Amino acid sequence: MRRFRDAVEQYRHRVYTFSYYCLGNNEDAEDVTQEVLLRLWRNWRKLNGSDPLGWLMRVTKNACVDAARKRGSYRAVVSEGDCEEVLAGAVD
Repeated sequence: MRRFRDAVEQYRHRVYTFSYYCLGNNEDAEDVTQEVLLRLWRNWRKLNGSDPLGWLMRVTKNACVDAARKRGSYRAVVSEGDCEEVLAGAVD
């Protein structure tokens, strides 16, 4: 499972940064990050060794929307363009 660990190390900050951008709350962003990485673990074999970044950002966006719905408010409107904008500013 070395490749899974590498993927987590490579992408967890990006997942957290995007989650924080969308939700504006550290605890919610951490919860979403944990949920997304758990989903990555569960679906790792289905990704067939491809770069999981696109999949991760889509799952992160959906998890943020779900978290915001549960909380009853949105900090930011999440759109496809947001992923690229936030990722461009994220530091590995």
